Order: sequence, then structure tokens, then C-alpha cells
Amino acid sequence: PLLFTLGAYLAMTASGKKAPFQWGLLLGGYLYLVLFISFSLIPVLPMMLSVIGIEYLMRHGPAIKPLLAPLKMGLGMAAGFAALYALFDVAPGYNMLLRYSNAIAQHVVVKEYEPGLKSLLNDLLLNNLELAVWIGFPMLLLLFSRFVSTGINLVKRRFTRLDGLVLAFFVTYLTSVRDKGLR
Repeated sequence: PLLFTLGAYLAMTASGKKAPFQWGLLLGGYLYLVLFISFSLIPVLPMMLSVIGIEYLMRHGPAIKPLLAPLKMGLGMAAGFAALYALFDVAPGYNMLLRYSNAIAQHVVVKEYEPGLKSLLNDLLLNNLELAVWIGFPMLLLLFSRFVSTGINLVKRRFTRLDGLVLAFFVTYLTSVRDKGLR
């Protein structure tokens, strides 16, 4: 949870700062290091992107002109990630894409993954039960109640920064339901 939470915090902090490209470099480097530690932290990417997008919308609304800052940050993230990718590929010979494809191939074989609605429903149930055991059933109920509260605040246009973070987490939660074959 520390690396995931730190990624969200860095994205929130970076969203309010000047020099978006430089902050993007930091975020991209952080993302590479997190994935170097474990591919199971791939959901840090949609979390960071969701936080940046939601923070932008909360500050500027759907205006086009200030869109340049998040684009610069995105380019910085790509450059920071690519710089560390190249450094790790050259120095110790660590090719992340090759390691990831090998890990996925092993994951599919070991877990006997077959795509389809049945496995999606199984993943949905299993991942929620695993999350509930990990954080505790009362915390899971609080999490889902906060999702509902954030939805209500969004509809009533009483959206706060906490709601933005919860919405980013919800987007990440939805993109991470499909566990098998993604890690």
C-alpha cells in the first residue's frame, strides 16, 4: 500500500505545481521503479493518470487552454519512464518488456486462465473477497459507502479534493478487476 499511496500523493502534489514536465519526469521515474519492484503495482499508472486528470478538471473545468500543463506532465512521465528503462536496459541488462511478457506467459500457464464472462465474474468476486480480507470487511463497507458518497457529491456538484482522490481510486479499482493475465 505504501508505494501505491505514495504514487497517488506524488500525482496530487505534482498536479498543483509549476514546471509540469519536471514533475512528470519524477512521476515517470517513480512509476518505472515501482514496476521494477513488482508488476502487481501496474494499477499505480491509472491511479496517477486519474489523479492528474481529475485535479486538472477540478481546477480548470473542461477548458482547453490550460490543457497544456497535463500534456507536458504526461510527456515528462513518458520521458522519465523511458530514461530509466534505457538506463536499466543498458547497465544491468534488465529488459522490463521481456520480463513482463515472460511473467504474463507464466501467469497464464500457472493460473490456467481462459478469457470469458465466467472468469470475469470469478475475478470480480475473488478480487473483492481478497481486498476485504486484506483491509477488513468493515473497511470494505466504508470504501463502498465512500464511492457512493462521492457519486452523490459529483451529481450535486459539491465535489471536493477528497472526492477527486476517491474517484481516481474508483477508476483504478475498475481497471484492476481483471486480475488474471494482467499481471
